[in-house]
Amino acid sequence: MARAEKAHNIAEELVLPCAIDMCEAVLDEKCAAKLKAVPLSDNTIVRRIEDMSDDIKTQLIDRVKICIFALQLDESTHITSASQLMVYVRYCWESEMLEDFLFCHPMPTRTTGEEVFKVLDSFLSQSG
Repeated sequence: MARAEKAHNIAEELVLPCAIDMCEAVLDEKCAAKLKAVPLSDNTIVRRIEDMSDDIKTQLIDRVKICIFALQLDESTHITSASQLMVYVRYCWESEMLEDFLFCHPMPTRTTGEEVFKVLDSFLSQSG
């Protein structure tokens, strides 16, 4: 749902009822009853997406901690004219060069080199 950029309630209103019907047709009522117990509310889906995002971020930071890495910084302007700092990391993992998106952070009104350094230093300090 997140990848398809669909509303989270589509799982509860469309996907789950279809999956239950398929289980009843292919398997039995007992399997369908197990599916009925699966929580797919908006909050559950949002929480799962956030958990997956946190896990991916943790894995990336753990990798970078044990590798030699290079950072690439880019300032971008949002459609609302808000300035954002985007940081990419390039590192070697299992004999392969990888490049991943590390973080995006809104910048204050002035985007001087000093402000960019403060944002980057703050993220690196918080991440250990």
